[in-house]
Amino acid sequence: MSTSPPSDAERFWSAHLGTIEKRGMSIAEYAREHALSAQSLYGWRRRLRRSASAAPFAEVLVTAAPKAPAPTRESATALTLRLGTAQLAFPELPPAAWLAEVLAAQDCQG
Repeated sequence: MSTSPPSDAERFWSAHLGTIEKRGMSIAEYAREHALSAQSLYGWRRRLRRSASAAPFAEVLVTAAPKAPAPTRESATALTLRLGTAQLAFPELPPAAWLAEVLAAQDCQG
């Protein structure tokens, strides 16, 4: 089963909802400040929560990684992203939009 990437609308409303949660504001207060519809924010929050709860999960076996050799100039990591206990190393920088989505999703999960 594959999932489609989030639409522009999903990214738009998800970013706003993430900001609301991060700031600890009420939806009504945030909507007034940003000239947005509170009803739309509530609706998108419900929709995004439903889609998140329906997302498929895959079983992952986590084992200790072998000790990596010290990086050389040619193999240096451009970016290391730590999310909780997970660590992702990228030899090249990923697209900024993708990285923003990952970080926004991490913020929404608390």
